Amino acid sequence: QAHDRRVDDWYLAVHLLLSWDDQKSVSAEDIEKYLMRFLKEDAKKQYRIVPRRTSEIFLRGILRTLWDIDRLLRLVNPEDQLKRFTSESPLVLSIMRVLAYEFMWMPSGTTGATASVAEQSAIDLIEKFSLVGKAEREWIREAAGKIRTFFEKAHQDWERKRRAHEERKHAEKAGATEAGK
Repeated sequence: QAHDRRVDDWYLAVHLLLSWDDQKSVSAEDIEKYLMRFLKEDAKKQYRIVPRRTSEIFLRGILRTLWDIDRLLRLVNPEDQLKRFTSESPLVLSIMRVLAYEFMWMPSGTTGATASVAEQSAIDLIEKFSLVGKAEREWIREAAGKIRTFFEKAHQDWERKRRAHEERKHAEKAGATEAGK
C-alpha cells in the first residue's frame, strides 16, 4: 500500500510537469499558487487522487529543483538518446524527471537503493500511464537504473572521503596527544 501511494505521487508529479511551463521564469510565489491550484483541482477532480502532505512536499520539491534534475539527466544519459526519447515526448521527459528526483532522495545503501529496484519503479510508473512504445519503455527502465547507480556511486564516494577525513583527524589528534607528553 505504501508503494501504491508513492506511485500515485509520481503519477501526480508527471501530470504536474506535463502542465508546467518550464520555459518561463517564475517566483516561489508563482510555484506555490500553481501547486495549490493543481492539488485542489487537478489532483482530486481530474486524476481522482487525494494528495497527502507528503505528496505536496514531493511536488513542491520537484518544481523547485527542476533545473538540477534536468542537469542530472544530461549528465547521466547519452545526449543523443536523451534527445531522441524526450524531445518528441513530454510524457517520457516528465517520467524521467520524476524518477530522477525520487532517486535523488533515496537513501544510499538500503535494499531499495539498487538499480533493479529503480528499474522496477520505472516499470510501475510506465504501467500507470499505459505507455505502449517498447523502445521508450526499455529506455526509461535502463535510464532509471543508470541514474540510481550514479547516485549510489556518488554516495559511496562521499562516504569513503568522509571516513578518510575522520581517520586523518583521529590520527592528527592522536599525534598531538603524543607530542604533548
